[in-house]
Amino acid sequence: MLFRVKHRIFISLIAGLIFSIGDMAHIYSGTAQYPNWQGPLLFNIPWWVPFEFAIAALLLFQINPPNLEKLKSPALLFSSSWTLLIYLGTSFLPESQPVLKSIVLFSAVAAQLIWTRTKSVRAFLEILVVVAGGCGMEYIFGKTEVFTYFPSPSLIGMLPVWLPTIYASVAITARSASST
Repeated sequence: MLFRVKHRIFISLIAGLIFSIGDMAHIYSGTAQYPNWQGPLLFNIPWWVPFEFAIAALLLFQINPPNLEKLKSPALLFSSSWTLLIYLGTSFLPESQPVLKSIVLFSAVAAQLIWTRTKSVRAFLEILVVVAGGCGMEYIFGKTEVFTYFPSPSLIGMLPVWLPTIYASVAITARSASST
């Protein structure tokens, strides 16, 4: 059974709040900053960040509409928790060890792909679209200095090497909640 719009909005808002924890961890760990933000903060991140993540979740639901039965499954809870751990890992695995950090995070995504039995070409294309879109938005944010990463050995241009792991894991989790 597909979710109605109000359910998608509600789940998206919850996802926005939960995954804002990862952004808070980036700020607290010194991985990133909002250098020009002068407005109200929510635990050291701008108040609009949870809404930005909620909008991203809504967009993901356009690709893969959620399924009520799958939203109740322990598999989705595991996949969501795994995604949050990857996000937190991007903050707390040492930037001074960019190769180790990247290996651990990319391995975590590979494990999630195996565990969720993600095999189809369509699934990989959807994941690539999410990774490209997410990294593209972060590049735009970085260029406009809305959001920046602190200098580190893992940066290529303005973006960390490990950034695609967050977006890939989010896409895998969104697929695990879908009816497709």
